[in-house]
Amino acid sequence: MPTSTRSRQRRYRLETLLQIALRKERTMYYVLHTTYLWGFFFQVNSRVKALKRQLDEAEEEISRERAQKRKTQRELEDTLQDNESKDRELTNLKNKLR
Repeated sequence: MPTSTRSRQRRYRLETLLQIALRKERTMYYVLHTTYLWGFFFQVNSRVKALKRQLDEAEEEISRERAQKRKTQRELEDTLQDNESKDRELTNLKNKLR
């Protein structure tokens, strides 16, 4: 084989090996980058789920507080009506004593 052919073959082999090495490097970069992104996605997704749980808990607490407020409001209205009724009764009794 002439030296120029051998030289070309060797050069071709080196270029091929270099291309393979570059592809491996790019592949590793994409794998690492993708792994990082998946990790980041998992963290964000976990945080979103935690925030949704907190929101649900807060909404339930608000609902309980509103129900308690309505109950207290009804009790207050009942107490005010009883008070008015007793005031009228007291006024009637005072009028009878005069």
